[in-house]
Amino acid sequence: MNGNYAQALSLCQHKIDQMRAVGYGRLDYASLTNAGIIDPNPSAQPYTFATVDSLASFFPAYGGAITVEDYAAGLKRVTVQVSWQGCGTKQTEGAYTLVALIAKD
Repeated sequence: MNGNYAQALSLCQHKIDQMRAVGYGRLDYASLTNAGIIDPNPSAQPYTFATVDSLASFFPAYGGAITVEDYAAGLKRVTVQVSWQGCGTKQTEGAYTLVALIAKD
């Protein structure tokens, strides 16, 4: 179970880092899709990243979601969540959520 949380934390941090790299002005569907950060579908929030990050290779039953919202003037709030059910011979489940603020340059 600890390994699942460690992997989920790593995935969430990776997504936050990718979104910081594209920057405040490009936190939209088209830009995030073109940068390979989110899956092409769905085109509305919450966005997913199960395919682009191959979540199936980490978790048997999984979910990965990203939401981007205005937080304050010049700030966007990005929420990344990874959830899973079952892993190998043990039936485990869990979720990890990471939230970050990305500022306008």
